Amino acid sequence: MKTLFTILTFAFLSITTWCQPELNPPPPPPVEVTDEQTVFPFPEVLPVYPGGEAAMQSFIMKSLVYPTEAKEANLQGRVFVKMIVEKDGSVSNVHVVRGAPGAPILDKEAVRVVRLIKFEQPAKNNGNPVRYEYIIPVMFKLT
Repeated sequence: MKTLFTILTFAFLSITTWCQPELNPPPPPPVEVTDEQTVFPFPEVLPVYPGGEAAMQSFIMKSLVYPTEAKEANLQGRVFVKMIVEKDGSVSNVHVVRGAPGAPILDKEAVRVVRLIKFEQPAKNNGNPVRYEYIIPVMFKLT
């Protein structure tokens, strides 16, 4: 009886150990970036707007034309616009991520203004210019 118990215990421990997942999985293989369309969410160097972030916000505020319909309807809000900063500093793929509630006209104006932005230096990774995904908030507030 003792021998049978020892054999069953050994068999049970062997099976449970064998069936357990590996605790330290191997690291994923290194990724070779060869695609010209790859967008880097976290590059080593971010794109540079002439004069910095404050100058870019100032440019946006000066370029905004508050839609008359939005003024009359007292529409306000914040629009989050996503864009791709290309390797040459230009902006592409501009679209609204989250718009002002009930105010699509404000979304349209925000997209128009963000398309005007031009960065003087693109984002860089390993010293090479790369495409970068950028989300920028655009505020619409009546005073």
